[in-house]
Amino acid sequence: MRHALLFAAVAALVSSPAMSQSPGRPPVLSNIAPWDQPFLPPAPAWDGASKALLRDASDPWVTPFEADRGHDFSPNYVDTRAWFDRLDAASDLIRIEQFGVSPEGRPIYAVIASKDGANFDPAKPVLMIQAGIHPGEIDGKDAGMMVLRDIAFYGKDALLDRVNLILIPILSVDGHERAGAYSRPNQRGPRIQGWRNTATNQNLNRDYLKLDQAEMRAVRGLILKYRPDLYVDVHVTDGLDYQYDVTYGFNGEDGSFSRSPNSSAWLDTVFKPAMNAALERQGHIPGELVFGIDDDEPKKGLSDGGLGERYSNGWGAAAHVPTILIENHSLKPHEQRVLGTYVFIEEAMRLLADQGAAL
Repeated sequence: MRHALLFAAVAALVSSPAMSQSPGRPPVLSNIAPWDQPFLPPAPAWDGASKALLRDASDPWVTPFEADRGHDFSPNYVDTRAWFDRLDAASDLIRIEQFGVSPEGRPIYAVIASKDGANFDPAKPVLMIQAGIHPGEIDGKDAGMMVLRDIAFYGKDALLDRVNLILIPILSVDGHERAGAYSRPNQRGPRIQGWRNTATNQNLNRDYLKLDQAEMRAVRGLILKYRPDLYVDVHVTDGLDYQYDVTYGFNGEDGSFSRSPNSSAWLDTVFKPAMNAALERQGHIPGELVFGIDDDEPKKGLSDGGLGERYSNGWGAAAHVPTILIENHSLKPHEQRVLGTYVFIEEAMRLLADQGAAL
């Protein structure tokens, strides 16, 4: 009986008018996601200074995330691409480049912000931000849309004077479209989330070394083409409750083992202190990238996330591509995580412009 009631409740939710969606508009839910308070620990109140980055729903360049009343929504593949196409058509600073095709035939694309046109100035550092390798963890896409919009139209074009930006808004495009309200019940928003794995049920952030999957061969080609000076892979945590909202790390912190010790030292001594200060100024709580050795037994301690070469940051250290893995905290609201990611992207651009030559 309990199973039947649960099935009926879920069916009523997904078929109700409250879950309907018209093109380009977020679905309107009359209440928060049904698991939010009963299932998850309550989110601490947050009113960070980075909320000033949000634009009003009446703004012609508002993003779907910002337009949503609860800032708890991320647009689907078609609407995301349509928004970027409109941005590309309106700004000479923005262009879109397709670099692959998914197993289900969807184009995989990057959005490039530069004052150099098609040919990058080799003296400028390149920052590559990757979102949606795990599509339910999509904070980087929504933050990237805001950053690119503000560069194009709201006075932040000077960020491109000494650095070029490449955003991959959705890497696992097929998994992004296998979306639903219950893809990640341990995560506080967005309320419609993509699936962790691809259409062929593969976890792309385990394929950096083998390159079995088309998506990973495509992104490796993009990396080889543009040779980013810093590669940032944006995720959301799968568990553990702690105070931090933006945690991040890379192989080789604090003198531990790294295949690229010099770049790891720069990230640890130059990048990290400046980034932490920038996040704190905007009301965020940065922390070290950590994983529970045993999620069921916290007393067994934590791992520092020094992951192997099948993961982005492990591969980056081995390939001498300075790589940071962001894990935003899943129990913080989507709004807080997206705004923290915005601050991270902007500060990374400033740091590369000012001190990237040493890296």
